[in-house]
Amino acid sequence: MTKAKKEQVYKVLWLLTGFWLGILVGGVIELIYLNNGGVVSWSLGVAYLVAVILGLWLGRWAGPKAWKKIYVDGVRGPKYLG
Repeated sequence: MTKAKKEQVYKVLWLLTGFWLGILVGGVIELIYLNNGGVVSWSLGVAYLVAVILGLWLGRWAGPKAWKKIYVDGVRGPKYLG
């Protein structure tokens, strides 16, 4: 696998991590909402949407930074460079 392909896969995996983080945060928001006596409504859909969008944004932001730090700067050692 080429280095460019590895970088693309790495960034896509960070996007997926951000997506799942958004789903998790949306679930926590829903639990808090329901435990406080709320009734499920369209506002929970908005909360999930916002959480997922922010998670995807976080994944898109963190992926290139993590790639650079690990595979370009070599923070984890020379074994990961190359």
